Amino acid sequence: MARINQNGFERLTAYSPEITYKLKTSLIEPPELTLRLKPLDRIGLLDAAGWGAEMKLGKIIAAAALEAVIGWDLQNEASEPIPLTEENKQRYLLPLLSAEIADGRPGELLGIKIFTDATDPDLFIKKN
Repeated sequence: MARINQNGFERLTAYSPEITYKLKTSLIEPPELTLRLKPLDRIGLLDAAGWGAEMKLGKIIAAAALEAVIGWDLQNEASEPIPLTEENKQRYLLPLLSAEIADGRPGELLGIKIFTDATDPDLFIKKN
């Protein structure tokens, strides 16, 4: 029999700790990106996607990964922070989603890793 850990539910947070992803890419220098994520609900994402004929799994994962990102450390060439906006996510983050994770499993892509992390409730439990 499984028992609910009430303390675990009470300690869920609205965002993750900062997560640094080391990437195999020349799009950013150094090739690592620090993000803060909000939790995503896998079932809700599938319902929202509608699973129509035109909806592909890759597009669902990419859209979910973009939605999950609520903080980043991207800077322009003058070392000024790039504002986190929907437009900037499309311009800067979307191309990075297909970058391979340097210290992950072979072929593991950033977009899939963000999706996996954002749907992992354990990542959103406050540490005491």
